[in-house]
Amino acid sequence: MSSNPRTPAWVEPVLQTALRAWTLSCGTARGKISLAMVAGGIAIISQGGLQPLISAAWQIAFGRP
Repeated sequence: MSSNPRTPAWVEPVLQTALRAWTLSCGTARGKISLAMVAGGIAIISQGGLQPLISAAWQIAFGRP
């Protein structure tokens, strides 16, 4: 990784660690499945899928919409 003069010094080690973790986790079936589940969860939450879940939990807990 080449250093950019405007990039803080702490960014490069963080990126290298993330790349190492990505490589290790995606190398196994468990890593691929967990990555797919996390990505799917983020996609559901970011697309407004969290609101219906909260509404359903509210109805179950309090019995009213």
